[in-house]
Amino acid sequence: MLKALISKQISELFQSLFGGSKKSKKVSTIGKIALLVFLFLCFMYIFSVVALPLAFILEEYDVMWLYFAFMATTAVVFSTITNMFTASSAVYGAKDNDTLLSMPIPLKTIVIARVSSVLIMALIYVSLVYIPTIVCYFIACGFSMKVLVGSVISYLTVTILVFALSCILGYAVAIISSKVKGNNLVKVAIAIAFFSVYFVFIMKIDTILNEIVSSLIIFANNVGENNILYLFGNIPFMNIKSLLFFPITIALAVMVVFLLSKSFVEIIHSEKVVHRRKTKMNYNSKKPFAALISREFSRFTSSSTYMLNCSLSTVMLPIMTVIAVYNSKMVTDMIVSANDALLVEYVIFMIAIVICAIGAMNDCVVCSTSLEGENIWIVRSLPCKTRDILMAKLLMQWLLTIPVVLIATITTCVVLQVNLIQAVLLHLFVLSFMVFFGFYGLFLGVTMANLNWVNEVTAIKQSANVVIYLFSSWIIIALVAVPAFVFGEFISIKLYILLACCLLLIISFALYFWMEKYGVKKFESL
Repeated sequence: MLKALISKQISELFQSLFGGSKKSKKVSTIGKIALLVFLFLCFMYIFSVVALPLAFILEEYDVMWLYFAFMATTAVVFSTITNMFTASSAVYGAKDNDTLLSMPIPLKTIVIARVSSVLIMALIYVSLVYIPTIVCYFIACGFSMKVLVGSVISYLTVTILVFALSCILGYAVAIISSKVKGNNLVKVAIAIAFFSVYFVFIMKIDTILNEIVSSLIIFANNVGENNILYLFGNIPFMNIKSLLFFPITIALAVMVVFLLSKSFVEIIHSEKVVHRRKTKMNYNSKKPFAALISREFSRFTSSSTYMLNCSLSTVMLPIMTVIAVYNSKMVTDMIVSANDALLVEYVIFMIAIVICAIGAMNDCVVCSTSLEGENIWIVRSLPCKTRDILMAKLLMQWLLTIPVVLIATITTCVVLQVNLIQAVLLHLFVLSFMVFFGFYGLFLGVTMANLNWVNEVTAIKQSANVVIYLFSSWIIIALVAVPAFVFGEFISIKLYILLACCLLLIISFALYFWMEKYGVKKFESL
């Protein structure tokens, strides 16, 4: 029974990662492996950017134990924060908990099966940090079989520690989520804070690394041989005392699973306790179109997955605008020193292209039709025009994107002190792109709607229309940007921007005509 439950848990885990459409064809094993490897390499590269220079510097001071201690701590923090949400949903928030509890299955078996997915994700997350850590060590210090064996033991120790901490914190997240109203917004706020810290770190990575290294070297000179970090960092070097961490973490994990099995039923029931109180309800009527827009935003705010994946521009543009303003002195000094009007125009044009590229990452309108799912008959049965349903989806996209795009554009004009004509063209250019991407996304969302999904992640991240939109939008931006530099000798950049705006608006009008005549019929036939 335990084997069957673990197999079911693993199957559900990979189904959520690679798609769960009822009628879609199964993705080939090679395709799954290729996707997994690609994602692994992307994240590993991010951590190797920190690990490699750190390894070379600390190797000169002969304190490589500190290198492993720092990277192992990084792995624990990153993996635990990321994995505790998996623990919360997979263990405590599983929809079939009541069904399993009603069956003649031992409680410990159910708990072990549930936490198996947490252990697998811990292995994956720790690998993203620890594999680059080991490779960067060998690049800086050379290969050693002893260190390789010790690194594997250290990797397993960190993984088990992350597993235990994830289960504990996942329990805390589940309790908080059951008691705090609007926990989706809390998750989004946490993600925004993470994005902010990440971008600041990337922008100042050289300064931060220098400060980290100098602090670590001072720390290393004042650490005794019995310090817990010293022992933790010496696991790869097979220190006898350090190797005791491995059985200790195993004992901690066993104890955590044992305690969960004792309180599992209580946790499940506590999440379902609803405190009701009598409140006076006020019902305000809305016009049909306003109600449709409110409906779209209600669905948007009810899902943290929807918000985080389909409104990246809304989150990223304000953050990047603040960072760009903070570091704008270099650009303004370059423009002043160059004293070239043509250079200024190209710099402004490139900034507009970057703003458009980030703005294009909002794809709510693409997946909003798919998210109707098998309940699409509900919205189709409402006493409103189908055209209004589509326009509500389109307007939500614009309301989430255009304000932040305008803020970034206005900030650019103020910081670079562009003249009135340049400012008008810059605003017209980015607005033309946002209008075009709205209609283009609606076109893909309706014509390639995927209503047969099990998990909303499929409609939000893994449908063909979403993938096509995200990749093709940047290709379209490149096709518009490149000719400006190729034919810059024959046409002024101002005239080129004006022509590009006209072309985008003409295509947008054509897509609007398609929506009015064919899009409505296509939506009604879904």
